[in-house]
Amino acid sequence: MGAVCSAIDPQLRARKNLTRMTSSETTPSVKAALRALDLIEAFAATGGPLSLSELAGKIDAPLSSVHGIAHTLQARGYLYLLEKKRRLRPTRKLYELAAAMARHDPLLERLRPFLTELRSDTGETVVLARREGDEVVYLDVLESPQTIRYATRPGERKPIHSSSLGKALLSLDTRQDFDAFVQRSPLVKVTPNTITDADALWRQLQQGKIEGYITSRAENVTDVTAIAVLVRIDGEILALALGGPIARYEARLAQNLAALRATVARLRQAGIVEPH
Repeated sequence: MGAVCSAIDPQLRARKNLTRMTSSETTPSVKAALRALDLIEAFAATGGPLSLSELAGKIDAPLSSVHGIAHTLQARGYLYLLEKKRRLRPTRKLYELAAAMARHDPLLERLRPFLTELRSDTGETVVLARREGDEVVYLDVLESPQTIRYATRPGERKPIHSSSLGKALLSLDTRQDFDAFVQRSPLVKVTPNTITDADALWRQLQQGKIEGYITSRAENVTDVTAIAVLVRIDGEILALALGGPIARYEARLAQNLAALRATVARLRQAGIVEPH
């Protein structure tokens, strides 16, 4: 395991495969918007300036299309050109806009102090997520301060059957809904440990409902264990998880579960989490 257990896929093409649209949905304007987002993610993944040809290669798009998108973003103040090297680099404008939106998210504002305390108490990564279709979307992430950690970021979309967060949300399905899910979304092996047998997964989901939590052991990210619980906030059911490297996490599994449950209890006492 490297210095960081990362859930961020460095290959942007793989991420694009998670958000494929039908041909009827991919109009020219939608395609341009998708490419603009791919371009921004390419800068985030690289962490440095990129030329137009490098951008075109990273997002698998024609150079002419990349030129037009980059020119627009530059004109709007999101990119600037390093004249000598003829490479583009993002300005802080996108960060400032994202930070402003995050500051005004009432849900995250209320939850942040509790999630921060959970991270401090355990030293592990905290993730809040919701279900969208047959995927789980990370709403907020507080990464562990430790060098070796579970690393991910808000906005990541994951298969719902492999992560603790996703399985916690999937456990809400009736057997009929679960069977329909399996029919339309085959249980792909994300890691060698991913459960791909529908009956075995269903049994784990039912056991998780009885115990009040569900675990993923290297099923979504190799070398990472995570525990998730369900919380109802403002009428919506979300999942809250605590994850970290297997060796360290398994040694403190009981303590981590207790800390996660204590956080939910404090959220309930504060009137943020509702009975479900």
